[in-house]
Amino acid sequence: MSVLTEDLRDIAFSPMIDWEKLDGKTVLLTGSTGLIGRLTAQALLLRRRKLQTGLHLLLPVRNPQKAEELFRKEEGTVILPCALEELSLLDERADFVIHAAAPTQSAFFVEHPVETAAAILDGTRAALDYAKKQGCTAMVNLSSMEVFGQGEKPLLKEDELGALSLESLRSSYPMAKRMTEYLCLAYAKEYGVPVKTARLAQTFGPGVDPADGRVFMQFCRAVREGSDIVLRTTGETVVNYTYTTDAVLAILKILLCGKPGEAYTVVNSDEAVTIRQTAERLMAAHGSGQVRLELTGGGKYAAQNRSKLSNEKLRALGWEPRYSVFDGYERLLRSMGEVK
Repeated sequence: MSVLTEDLRDIAFSPMIDWEKLDGKTVLLTGSTGLIGRLTAQALLLRRRKLQTGLHLLLPVRNPQKAEELFRKEEGTVILPCALEELSLLDERADFVIHAAAPTQSAFFVEHPVETAAAILDGTRAALDYAKKQGCTAMVNLSSMEVFGQGEKPLLKEDELGALSLESLRSSYPMAKRMTEYLCLAYAKEYGVPVKTARLAQTFGPGVDPADGRVFMQFCRAVREGSDIVLRTTGETVVNYTYTTDAVLAILKILLCGKPGEAYTVVNSDEAVTIRQTAERLMAAHGSGQVRLELTGGGKYAAQNRSKLSNEKLRALGWEPRYSVFDGYERLLRSMGEVK
C-alpha cells in the first residue's frame, strides 16, 4: 500500500471525526485540484465508497479538465465549471462549505500582488455569500500561519498577531489572508453565517506536486538527487509544519466542532526547529550532499520569524496531531521513492 493510500485511509476512517454529521450531506469544496482540497475530497470519497455514506461533493473549478481527470469516475461528485468569484450565483445547495482555494506560490505573490490579494479576497467573499444564501450548516475557511506576521513571543496564540510590512509586495498574501479571517468574523456576527477559520501552518506530505517550489520539496528533491541543499536565507525561521493527514483531519474537526467566527491554528507544536536545522538533520539522515548558504533574499521569501505557534485551542476541540515534522519528511521521501 502506498503512503498516500495509507494517509487517505487514516483520514477516511479516523475516530477523531463525528462522521454521522456528514453522512448523507452535500459538501461544496473549493480548491479540489490543489493539495489540501484534493486530499480532502479523495478521503471523503473513499469513505463514501467503502461505507456507502451517501455524501455528495460539489466541486467548483476553473479547470474542469484537471478535475475530470481526478474525479470523473467518482459517484456522488458534481464538477461545476465556475470562477471562484461566481460561487454565490450557483443554485446547487450544499450543507457544508470547505473553502480551500487560494494562490500558494511565493513567486506569484511578488510578481502579481494585485491578483494575489484579489483572488483571495474575492474568492472568500463569494464563498461566504454562497454559505449565507444557501443557509449552510457550517463553513470552514482555510487561512495561513503567515497572518501572524512578525511574532514578538516564543509561543503565539491565535490573537497574538505581529507586524506585516506594507512596503513588501510579498505581503499581498498574508495581508489578504488576514482580511479573510476578519470577513469570516464579520459574516458570523452580522449575518449569522456559521463560518470558522483553519489557520494552517506549512502543510506538506504525499500528493504534493513534484515541481512544487516550496522549501520542503526543495529539501526532498536535494536529498533524493544526492545534491546540496541550498538555503537562500540564513534559515533562522522556526519551522511550523503540519503533515497533510493531520491538516485534513483538523479542517474537518474545525468545520464540525469549531465556534463560528473563531480561528484555530493547525500546527504540530511538539518540536521547534529552524529551517536550517531541518535541512541539516535531513541531510545527515538521508542525503549525501551538504547544506550551503547562498543568500539572495530579494523580497521573495517570507520575513524570518522565530516564534513557535500554539495548537492549544484546536486540541481543545479534540484534535491531536499524529506526525512530527520529521515523521512527515520520512513519509514524503518514501512516497517519492526514497527509502533509507
